[in-house]
Amino acid sequence: MGNPVVHLDQMIQIRIDESFSGSTRIRHCEQETFVSLWKYFPDVPNAFPVPHRIERRMIYQKTRTTMIAFSKAINDDRWRRLFRSMVPKMTDMGWRASRALNHFVINCVFTDAFNINCTNTLKAVVRMCYTVNRPGDLLGSLREDNVCVQWFKSWRRLNRDYALIDITHCCNVITHASNLYADAVTNLLVYGLRDYYVALLKSLNVNNHKLVALKLLHSFQCSNRANLSFKLNETDVFEAKRQRHNQAEIETQVVAERELMGNVDSYMSAFHFLRRIQERYNEVEGPSKHIKFVSENSIKSAFIRIDDTSVEPLTKLLLEDDEGLPTNLEDILSTKAKNTRRNGNLGKSFQTDGVQVKLQHVVISERREWVTVKQANYNYALRYSVLEHAYVKQNRQNLLDEGYRMDGLSRLSSKSPSYMTDNRSERSKSC
Repeated sequence: MGNPVVHLDQMIQIRIDESFSGSTRIRHCEQETFVSLWKYFPDVPNAFPVPHRIERRMIYQKTRTTMIAFSKAINDDRWRRLFRSMVPKMTDMGWRASRALNHFVINCVFTDAFNINCTNTLKAVVRMCYTVNRPGDLLGSLREDNVCVQWFKSWRRLNRDYALIDITHCCNVITHASNLYADAVTNLLVYGLRDYYVALLKSLNVNNHKLVALKLLHSFQCSNRANLSFKLNETDVFEAKRQRHNQAEIETQVVAERELMGNVDSYMSAFHFLRRIQERYNEVEGPSKHIKFVSENSIKSAFIRIDDTSVEPLTKLLLEDDEGLPTNLEDILSTKAKNTRRNGNLGKSFQTDGVQVKLQHVVISERREWVTVKQANYNYALRYSVLEHAYVKQNRQNLLDEGYRMDGLSRLSSKSPSYMTDNRSERSKSC
């Protein structure tokens, strides 16, 4: 016997149960009705409260990274020498900054002398740890904080045998590096904390150690723009929510661990959570086991980030030989570097370690999807800005191909159009 033919009332029930399969047969005259029912209303029982969907061509952006040799990406010898001279200084500064932040956390945060109460404060502290190794006094938003001033002086005394790093006109480069390091510290306080805590319970032979750790950490999950947002990955969340046959025993252990460890709802509580992990290791294994309180920067050559805001002050270092000197990011990069991805727009910055250059390209893609009217209208407006930006870019390229100079023409707007984001990522492409 063949598969039974489905009628309209059965189609509604199939859509509700989501039991549609390849063997389900539908009357030819009712196929369009079924497709509309499936696509137009994503939730049949709540068809009217839930916004209906329409099929539209949507536009997305993806950021792609391309690696290219340093000598091929930058043609001007003056910029090459400058970038290569900056890399070892920034590498040394980053390594010292991680040591300085570790010292600050132990002496000022663990003692509650200083309160890291938001993300901006963490970034200010990290920036201070970078600039403490440069000549001059304490600058920035923490220059009037008494705790920071005293720590600044004590760090200088401890490191008086180390020469200060004289790196001028590099404020923007330092800002990029310190912000990137602040993100690394935040990741340690979230994902590193998770790994350290699971390992601690395992070393203490706690029954169901991983489940107990994940259930406790899952209770800390939150979304906080101003302070630390603690989160777990999807696999950990799934494990934490699963019910076990010994659920009562696990819940009892979680309550006991919460009393020992406290909560994680801010940067300060996360640092204290790490401190408590170290203390529990010391109680059992002595001082032989050490965990990291902050991320450690390597002494391996670091990548420095260069954008237009960085280029402007750096040109002051090349004033003695400025004839024909490129003064913006687009002119510094070679034609080969800019054309590594012809189907993408060059990003607003690049990174280099003096050997390679990391280029960012924004690649635009389109695909047909079933979306709400609100999403379609939003994307419809964005499409015009994308097309306009691409039209201007193509016209400029056509003029260049025909031999015209761009000196008298207005440059492309530095503000690229916004798009709906696509979270899919791609591995770096090498050149």
